[in-house]
Amino acid sequence: MMSGMTTLTLQIRMAGLALLIAGWLVLLFAVILLASPALRYVFVIVGLLVELLGLGMVGLHHRFETGGRA
Repeated sequence: MMSGMTTLTLQIRMAGLALLIAGWLVLLFAVILLASPALRYVFVIVGLLVELLGLGMVGLHHRFETGGRA
């Protein structure tokens, strides 16, 4: 493991990165597979929210690693 990285912060980082990838996949599949513009819009918004959640978790990991410094 990397120095100073606890198991919890590593899990937070991995979950955040997985959510970022999942958000992109939701966006991609929504645009490719859904024919209805309304459904496409809803799934694109959901994909963006999943990505924001993942980005927040990666940012939280960074904040833990830097000791609260920006």
